[in-house]
Amino acid sequence: MQVDAHILLVLGFATLALLAAWLPLYLTRLPLSLPMVCLAVGFLVLAIPAVPKIETPNLVEATKYVTEAVLIIAIMGAGLSLDRRIGLRRWASTWRLLGIAMPLAFGAMALLAWGYGNFAVSTSLLIAAALAPTDPVLASDLRVGPPGTGEEGEVRQALTSEAGLNDGLAAPFALAAIAIANGMPIDGGWLVQHLIWKIVLAAVVGWLLGWAMGWFQFKVPRIRDSDTADGLAAIGLAFLSYGLTETLGGYGFVAVFVSAVRLRDARRDDDTHRRMADFAGQIEHLVAMLVIVLFAGAVARGLLAALTWTDAGLVAVFLLLVRPITAYVSLMGSPHPFASRATTAFFGIRGVGTLYYIAFALTQASFPQQSRGVALACATVLGSIILHGAAATPVMRRLDRMRAVERG
Repeated sequence: MQVDAHILLVLGFATLALLAAWLPLYLTRLPLSLPMVCLAVGFLVLAIPAVPKIETPNLVEATKYVTEAVLIIAIMGAGLSLDRRIGLRRWASTWRLLGIAMPLAFGAMALLAWGYGNFAVSTSLLIAAALAPTDPVLASDLRVGPPGTGEEGEVRQALTSEAGLNDGLAAPFALAAIAIANGMPIDGGWLVQHLIWKIVLAAVVGWLLGWAMGWFQFKVPRIRDSDTADGLAAIGLAFLSYGLTETLGGYGFVAVFVSAVRLRDARRDDDTHRRMADFAGQIEHLVAMLVIVLFAGAVARGLLAALTWTDAGLVAVFLLLVRPITAYVSLMGSPHPFASRATTAFFGIRGVGTLYYIAFALTQASFPQQSRGVALACATVLGSIILHGAAATPVMRRLDRMRAVERG
């Protein structure tokens, strides 16, 4: 019996939706994550020669748009979930991870890719830019709980807020790689525009939109008294923040997170935030798992063919040394226990954000050793899904037990 390719896609999407809905209920005590399962499903199914390939006129551009949408929704969900009010001291671990760990990790990865991997400067910068940020999508197992459930420990707070902001803050690094690949100069004016102005603009636009959304949501009677469209409103705010900020020349991902945090501040004890975050989370999980399945299929069909043994060594160094060391250095001197600092340092997950920045850069420029650089970045994502997915449940369960004992 011959089955049309689009019917297979429909059946596959239905299966994926059911897995995203039910499987997490059975993984709570296993060293497995939903992305790991989807990775296995995608690899096994799409490795079968009889399964048709998904054809698209421009695979790189399609990847950019899909991963971009997933990130927008994930960042909104992360911002809405944070119970801790923003502040210099309350978010001290976040500022350390963003201001110290991320630049250090970027520099170390770029130098290793250039010096040890013999990549060109522009390609080394792109690899580092794509791998420096912690992913807000695949780090969902490590996030804080739903809005209003209270503090969930420094590790979850730090990783959630870091992941919410650093995809936007990775943009200058990626744009620097693109500029060098295109032969454009990077001078003082470029640095001021990309490292200061675009970030400030994004923060201002996000704050204003979050304030306006909070006013509509909690002050307009008909909207305030209805709970039927809260989730759609959150998605609308996310894409509005991103689109408007990008149109004005700022970093859209930063604006999405700021707007979510500002909306969360509008009325912190309202259950609306939980409904918004739940809806965003469901959409995010479904689309993200589709991305992982397709990513696994691409791996099964030769995505990593250009990878060398040198590159495999770089993958191990990036995951096991660069992120843990740079993040731990950034957290030295903080008042939190060693276990908390070490866990935060270890879980620098790479995922959908990496795929987005690789796809984004490839639509803007051609890079030397492009296939090999893409293979290295994607191999790091693959390793992160497996390593961090297996470790997340047992490590976080043990850390939660330790916190419960300390609280008495």
